[in-house]
Amino acid sequence: MEEPTHKHSPPSTGDNDVVDATVVPTTPLLAFLERLQETALQTLGKKGFDAKYYIDVSLKSDLSSAQKAFDELPKRSRPNGSVAVPVEDFEKFVTEYLEPAGSDLVAHEPVDFVAEPDGFLPKVENPEVRAWALEVHSLWKILIRKVSDGVGEHPERHTLLPLPEPMLIPGSRFLEVYYWDSYWAIRGLMVSKMYETAKSIVTNLIYLLDTYGHVLNGARAYYTNRSEPPLLSAMVSEIYNRTGDLEFARKSLPALIKEHKFWTTGKHIVTVHDAQGAKYSLSRYFAMWNKPRPESGTIDKKAAAKISDNGPGKQLFYREVASTAESGWDFSTRWMRLYNTVHHIHFACGFEYLFAQANDVLDFGQLELDIALLANVTGEETVAKSFSEASQIRKKAIESVFWNAEKGQWFDYWLNDDGSSSKECQPHICQIANQNQNAFASNYAPLWIDLFHSDTALAEQVTASLESSGLVLAAGIATSLTNSGQQWDFPNGWPPLQHQIVEGLVRSGSEKAKELAEEIAVRWINSNYAVYKKTGAMHEKLDVRACGEFGGGGEYVSQAHKEEGSGGLGRPTDPAVRGSLVRLPWRSGGAMTFFMPGLLMEFDYRIAAADEVSLVALGPIGPGLFLCSLFCRPASTLIFTITMANHHLHFLFLLLLPSLFWLPISAAESSSSCGGHQGPVVPITPLLSFLVRVQETALQTLGGRNFDPKFYVDVSLRFNLSHTQKVFDDLPRRRDGSVSVQEFQRFVAGYLESAGNGLVLHQPVDFVAEPEGFLPKVKNAKVRAWALEVHSLWRNLSRKVSDEVRESPDLHTLLPLPEPVVIPGSRFREVYYWDSYWVIRGLLASKMYDTAKSIVTNLIYLLDTYGHVLNGARSYYTNRSQPPLLSAMVYEIYNRTGDVKFARKALPALIKEHEFWTSGEHKITVQDGQAAKHSLSRYYAKWNKPRPESATIDRDSAANISDSCEKQDFYREVASTAESGWDFSTRWMRNTSDFTTLSTTSILPVDLNTYLLKLELDIAFLAKATANRTVARRFTKASEARIQAIKSVFWNAKKGQWFDYWLNHGSAHKTQKGNHQNQNAFASNFVPLWIDQFHSDKVLVERVLKSFKSSGLIRATGIATSLTNSGQQWDFPNGWAPLQHVVVEGLARSGSSKAKALAEEIAVRWINSNYIVYNNTGAMHEKLDVEACGEFGGGGEYVPQTGFGWTNGVVLAFLEEFGWPQDRKLGC
Repeated sequence: MEEPTHKHSPPSTGDNDVVDATVVPTTPLLAFLERLQETALQTLGKKGFDAKYYIDVSLKSDLSSAQKAFDELPKRSRPNGSVAVPVEDFEKFVTEYLEPAGSDLVAHEPVDFVAEPDGFLPKVENPEVRAWALEVHSLWKILIRKVSDGVGEHPERHTLLPLPEPMLIPGSRFLEVYYWDSYWAIRGLMVSKMYETAKSIVTNLIYLLDTYGHVLNGARAYYTNRSEPPLLSAMVSEIYNRTGDLEFARKSLPALIKEHKFWTTGKHIVTVHDAQGAKYSLSRYFAMWNKPRPESGTIDKKAAAKISDNGPGKQLFYREVASTAESGWDFSTRWMRLYNTVHHIHFACGFEYLFAQANDVLDFGQLELDIALLANVTGEETVAKSFSEASQIRKKAIESVFWNAEKGQWFDYWLNDDGSSSKECQPHICQIANQNQNAFASNYAPLWIDLFHSDTALAEQVTASLESSGLVLAAGIATSLTNSGQQWDFPNGWPPLQHQIVEGLVRSGSEKAKELAEEIAVRWINSNYAVYKKTGAMHEKLDVRACGEFGGGGEYVSQAHKEEGSGGLGRPTDPAVRGSLVRLPWRSGGAMTFFMPGLLMEFDYRIAAADEVSLVALGPIGPGLFLCSLFCRPASTLIFTITMANHHLHFLFLLLLPSLFWLPISAAESSSSCGGHQGPVVPITPLLSFLVRVQETALQTLGGRNFDPKFYVDVSLRFNLSHTQKVFDDLPRRRDGSVSVQEFQRFVAGYLESAGNGLVLHQPVDFVAEPEGFLPKVKNAKVRAWALEVHSLWRNLSRKVSDEVRESPDLHTLLPLPEPVVIPGSRFREVYYWDSYWVIRGLLASKMYDTAKSIVTNLIYLLDTYGHVLNGARSYYTNRSQPPLLSAMVYEIYNRTGDVKFARKALPALIKEHEFWTSGEHKITVQDGQAAKHSLSRYYAKWNKPRPESATIDRDSAANISDSCEKQDFYREVASTAESGWDFSTRWMRNTSDFTTLSTTSILPVDLNTYLLKLELDIAFLAKATANRTVARRFTKASEARIQAIKSVFWNAKKGQWFDYWLNHGSAHKTQKGNHQNQNAFASNFVPLWIDQFHSDKVLVERVLKSFKSSGLIRATGIATSLTNSGQQWDFPNGWAPLQHVVVEGLARSGSSKAKALAEEIAVRWINSNYIVYNNTGAMHEKLDVEACGEFGGGGEYVPQTGFGWTNGVVLAFLEEFGWPQDRKLGC
């Protein structure tokens, strides 16, 4: 690597005033926290140490008290001369006097967030890419915070600065808003249609500018000494271009002018002469600081250790370090005079360096152009003219000082440090000699500016230079070609650089430039996708040498957004955990902008004719295989067709199919090594990862007897995650990983809150001990008294999420909900999706209409927040849903209350629910025996690991599966079965005696598609009721298509039942229905009778009734789930309330008197058995043994549960429907 020489005119400022220049004073709090930081390092050691954490904490009380307590801590001298404190004393001090880093921020729900915004990425048609984009979009909710009231009330206790509006943080250790990050966050927010959130970010930055005279590096007290690349005007310009908000532009303009003045006066401004003697004013980075950076004080002191001069020499070095941080490129060989020297003393980033690329050309040039534009649109003609002229002067300066026509690049320009005059060198030679001609991505960033990319000839020259530079690699653009170990060097690629260069190329008039832009963007998107699938996260930077690898290097580990906070009491988060979960705004925004229509030529990711592919032919691999096989594979190894039309990229996966089955897969290509197993996976949270470890240790320590793994992921933390993890990790362990029972119990008691503590009892406002008109058909006094006792259980099961969950969501797996809930009971300490339908049926019998509506409101909240109604309201349920019965709940409530407003408000959510179940991985297209195509749905969880709530069980179940990909497949099948609600049953197994043969994703379930038909019918009905005829017609048509599909695919006229449909492993395009229906007896085979279009057909009902009676499923006390006694709970001899209700209600609503009579008979048997069980045990049970009256059920993963929401609801619904005559016998 060449070193730049220095033979040009000196700057207008001398070296000496660098040391004497203005230094922003430190605060007393910062001075104290720097002492704390140093002591922490000496006390706790380097492992996992993050210097920034100890500056980001806040004080619980006043500074003088904390200082006094700190000064009184017992000290001990170390061999190196430093002073440490006993670990126990230090941790005690931290616990008593400090609040954890990040505690002064609170979660904020953005008002403009929509799970899937209208018009979101219209050109992204591939369902897997679209699903991923929506997951990236959803990360905004996680990263948005508000400064707590405590910061405003006691600013002297916090390094966090108060801000007037919500903000978007990068995540992990970066627990504050950052300046230049915010531009790319805003670009992503524009794609997500979150314009108000974007404006809030700008408002905060302008507030910092008005308060401190410049936009700070970040919103902490230790960042007041420097700024970051000036992109405020670019943010305002982007928002104005999207919204046309003139008032916003007008309000912002004075701040942008002020920003320009900051960067073009004082120490930032430098005057240079070009080779022709012309003078130009250009800008540099120059921090108002000459000490160790507080957030990295221990690091900077160590870096300066070899500088013997404790005066100006070290001060000069510290200023260079801070000035490099102002550049955003902290750190890179770009700023070093000696590239092989690790000590930063050779940095030349501040007073000795001029910036052309990501700084001067990009930011100052763009700033002047933006001001001119915004002044023009707001009628400020004088300002517009002034800044338009300034931009032209700067353009000329850039061409003269930075441009190198021979190389086709813009190079950074080094200033002299020896006082030599420009007269000492020959024209042209001086300029070239002062340019740093080493390869950096910044050399191409000026193409971002219209003044340059609008020159087609120039764009062609720069494109050719970039292609031959060596910077364009497998997964994107490398930051440099020097592997120095610094994070802004090779092999790292950063989103801002990818975006600026790609956008410059794509906006040029050069076709070659546009093609290269598209190629780089696709590589970058592919690698981000692969990293996300591998780690469950978006990362701060990538290793561009290989697709699917995140970057490293620098003074901290790869960063993660952590919902639990980035650190804790005593020691920040373990770096291995920190490095694994990364959700940073410019990463999210950068990936989003590459999907933007109008940007990067509107890339289209689509599977050609996806809706017409027979998935019987494709087998269980699903679309995930196609994407994964394509992503992160060198293009030369693929056989596929790319069509270019208006520069849209179309991946024709249908044509790719023949090659996918024989292409060799390298073991190194981890993202594609498991083929079809690489479907979408929802990221796990750090809290859950930790609690799963606790769960495993609990099993090893306490043994399997009465062990419930769910308990250990339902607990909450007393303290923050980092501190709790540290204490847990420090527990003494035996060889098998267990700890002593006493130690473990002490840990649990001291650091964990009991499962269920996140919910508090709630008195429902509409509960009445005996409602008016309650069960009028129940004439028997004993039955009525029991029914009132069941009715009274609603009070016992009603809860509200505690304030603690909302205030500290990072300590809980329980999710906050806006309204009161009704829980099932026992170990099920949270609301559940499909349970809620039968709970609501009971609540309606109890006249508790408001409580019923609250349940629906909560489920819609989950749908809006996560894109689907979760299995349950815990963070470990975000990867799957449950049978879609939300519309049935709304329908029942509307029928009881006639509340049109409620129906109208719920309708959009029901349509969104329908979209979730009829697109992406859930959607399957099949051909019937007559070659007709039908779109149907399956269960498919976004998960391929052990379920956190049952992790120890799942690992044990998978113990004999040696292949890691097969294990992923098995775990996905387990989670998908849990999505069905039938977890578990031989219904889902290829081999009924082998649990590992679960194949739920290869099954089209008859009941799921029945529920979806109900959803379509309900939407049509509610749309009509709310006068939305267009929606009504659409869903009436959809229901008609599904009815035909159910008749064609599931119905078996010979057997008189509807059977589940198994998908092929083979490749035949036509299906043989007799070979693909599972003709074993399950209660689900009769679920379609619930639907009016089937139970209104008298001939069909008679045929089904005959089949049902002879099926063997009708037992002594109800309907058996299956006829196979496998030990699984959704098999014989168990009977479940939902199945009794759906089948009975279908029979009862038919036009057949025989069917109605059978319905009542089954209902009476079920009620009798529940009554006896209740009398015997004092509780309502989750399931019953239908072989014997008065026996509750068993089997499965956990002991029998009581409470019980849906059982109570079905009993009340049956009593409401059928009543109980005075003379009817009660009991067995």
